[in-house]
Amino acid sequence: VSAISPGSTMTWAGFSNDYSLMVMDSDGMLSMLASETGINTSGGGWEWSPMLDTVGLRKSNDDSFWPVTCMDGKLVCVPLKGGNEHPD
Repeated sequence: VSAISPGSTMTWAGFSNDYSLMVMDSDGMLSMLASETGINTSGGGWEWSPMLDTVGLRKSNDDSFWPVTCMDGKLVCVPLKGGNEHPD
């Protein structure tokens, strides 16, 4: 599993409040880098896990989200309307 959906680009990278690396791609998929074992040990590896597909949260095809952070398992973001790429 890749952090980025096929054919998309990375639009945001940041850390959650528990220091997990999070990325969002231009398709609106939020993914997290997680240890395969839950706790990284010398025998475990790391993999990207999809966490949230924001496409279903859009009210129109032109809407998107500007991520700020992930806090306690929730995406904190600014909704963008009408094809805007960043908040005004």
